[in-house]
Amino acid sequence: MRGLIMRNNRLYDFGSSKELMLLTYTYLTKMLREIDLIDCQFESLLALFNKDVLFNLTKEIFLPEYWKIENELNQSQKEDENLSSHFIKSRSRQKRMSFQTILNNNFSLDEIAEDARDFCREYANGSSDISNFLIEIMNHETKEFKIENSNIYKKIEASFFNLGLSKKFIQLIIFNSLTNIVPPFNCLVEEESGKNPLRLIQNLFQLSPSDLIKNTSESSNFVNYGIIEEMNYGRNYSAVDIFLITDRFKEFILNDEAQIFGMDSLQEDNHPTLPLTNFLVSETNKDKVFNLLKSRRPVKILLYGVPGSGKTEFARSIVQEAGLKAFTVYHENQMNYRDRKAALVLGDRLSSENHNCLIFDEADDILNESSSRSFGFFMKQVDVPEQKIWLNELMDQSQGKIIFITNMSSNIHESVLRRFDYSIEFLQADTKQRIYYWNRALEQENLKSEFSEEEIEELAHKYSLGVGGISLALKSCNKIQISNPNSNFKANLNEILSKRVHLLGEKVQKPNLFKTPYDASLLNLDVNLQDLEKTIESYSKSIQSNQNYGQGSLCLLFHGKPGTGKTEYARYLAKKFQLDLLQKRASDLQSPFIGMTERFIAMAFQEAEEKQAIFFLDEADTFFRSREIATRSWETSQTNEFLTWMESFQGIFIASTNLMKDFDSAALRRFAWKCEFKSLKNPDKLRIFAKYFPEVYNQSSFLEREAIKEIQDLTPGDFKTVWGRFRFRDANQLSFDEINNALISEVSYKSQNKEKTVGF
Repeated sequence: MRGLIMRNNRLYDFGSSKELMLLTYTYLTKMLREIDLIDCQFESLLALFNKDVLFNLTKEIFLPEYWKIENELNQSQKEDENLSSHFIKSRSRQKRMSFQTILNNNFSLDEIAEDARDFCREYANGSSDISNFLIEIMNHETKEFKIENSNIYKKIEASFFNLGLSKKFIQLIIFNSLTNIVPPFNCLVEEESGKNPLRLIQNLFQLSPSDLIKNTSESSNFVNYGIIEEMNYGRNYSAVDIFLITDRFKEFILNDEAQIFGMDSLQEDNHPTLPLTNFLVSETNKDKVFNLLKSRRPVKILLYGVPGSGKTEFARSIVQEAGLKAFTVYHENQMNYRDRKAALVLGDRLSSENHNCLIFDEADDILNESSSRSFGFFMKQVDVPEQKIWLNELMDQSQGKIIFITNMSSNIHESVLRRFDYSIEFLQADTKQRIYYWNRALEQENLKSEFSEEEIEELAHKYSLGVGGISLALKSCNKIQISNPNSNFKANLNEILSKRVHLLGEKVQKPNLFKTPYDASLLNLDVNLQDLEKTIESYSKSIQSNQNYGQGSLCLLFHGKPGTGKTEYARYLAKKFQLDLLQKRASDLQSPFIGMTERFIAMAFQEAEEKQAIFFLDEADTFFRSREIATRSWETSQTNEFLTWMESFQGIFIASTNLMKDFDSAALRRFAWKCEFKSLKNPDKLRIFAKYFPEVYNQSSFLEREAIKEIQDLTPGDFKTVWGRFRFRDANQLSFDEINNALISEVSYKSQNKEKTVGF
């Protein structure tokens, strides 16, 4: 061994990873028994051994043959001075084989590779001699080694068990992992697999072509979980490409600390949670979810709805309330769809253990792969994709407790939706809900006494955030206050809230800078207001206490001239009875695409029913025009959609219109109350004048007040418009004549008996 020098040394260094070397030698031994070294990539093969092995190769394999040739030459010279044909043949063979590695201990990898190649070509047993020599060396190294006992095998076996994958592919995975990790081995396998790589893999691992093709396709779980790349058998490929591992799986193989593939995607959720009373989720829903989580059976729950509505915070809180340990999927930029699928399978396995629950947040990419696919403005129906079949099978076989959270549910395939044990929709929080959230969050942070009711109402109006966003903003303000006690807490809070709303793509709602005087008793209706409001009060109490279920809707029709107070009265009713007002105009519901208007109408009724809100439809004549004079089919279908929902709706529906001409007769029968809003009565003209312009009214004469009474068709809207014109004027500089003339002008601007056309 002494004196051996490898020039341009390119031998592969296994370093401290002896297991990697033993695995490589184990599979290389199998390979050498399957291939002929005649055309071998010797540079790659011999690079896997150290220089002492290569020196022994020259000494034990090449050198004896060299001396054999020399002896043949010498013998021939003695026997025949004229040089026999055998002598000439031996000399020729010796010249063709340089034996650089024998004659000089100072040789390179290229030189010994060339000698090995020549040796195989010139000697009948050359290939087998080199193979047997290297196999003997490797057998000596691996005599006490078993693949099944290696750490790599054990960690892959544990991963496959948790992912439900077949063990028979473990050794193939290890083999291809080695080709990915050990470059010379990669080159050797790629070269030697030749024109029939499937045969090499078959012979090494006793796997059929159908097994290989099936488990390397797009639908294979090996591909789904991000272990191997999808295989395309229609192109040129080698054995290296079959079961080609992903970069993420390679990292797992090389990471000694990682024991189960994908477990780094899961983390225990140790964040503090909010009390369940902070969430405006019905007690029925809370109880159902709580009892499901407490049961010993597998559970799959879906929380869906608009972003920022508190789904994640509610899930974490209810899991803690149920006494379970929550695990979540760790979100990082490198995680792709397949990584998350593997995390879901592992999370299900983890949640099957006692007192564990998986919260699978942002599950849109996993769940929303429905049968609908969009092409521009149109939707095309396609068959259930294979990914959905995979998800259905997973949910059927699930043994754990999983809460899925998604922003969209409309694209979840029906076959998936049927497999959820329970679901809750989270709608965008309205102002009333946000007021509740603010009060609870301020109590939680011991800040309730620092804010007035007006300030809380203004925060709820300005910032459209859910319970989680509100709580986070208050915590951030507290941190700033600790670092800088002299800073203005409320100014910091508004700045943080503004930036958060802007970051989420929302707008800060400007507070109402001025409030118009309002008195419902000034309205001139053809019905008794007290009776109407008693009916609404009774009905609203019944729906809030869930006593009205199955009793139908309360439908009201407000009709009359513009400005008579229809919209303001609807707002007044909502505020008086502490109900939300879901206000929609025709433009909010109409769509140029077939069927979409009907869908928007249905969604509006569903939202109002879920929120227990008053559904107020302005410009209702757009949808309730008599079907007898309809000229287009969609006009009829839209009216029919409204009539159907008015029958089944569990809530208060108010339709408002300026036009009663051609109103659909069947629609009229659906309204229990038909309220006509008329122009102001003479005494009420003075009362509303006094409310809007008290200083001017107090200084006015009897004749001036009579002049106000003489203005025909005055409405509350006229007074509001004139007040809006003069509201910034000093009252001492405002004269009665100005106001009177402005009211007369406002009345004259009204266009009488004009139909308003809305639509396309």
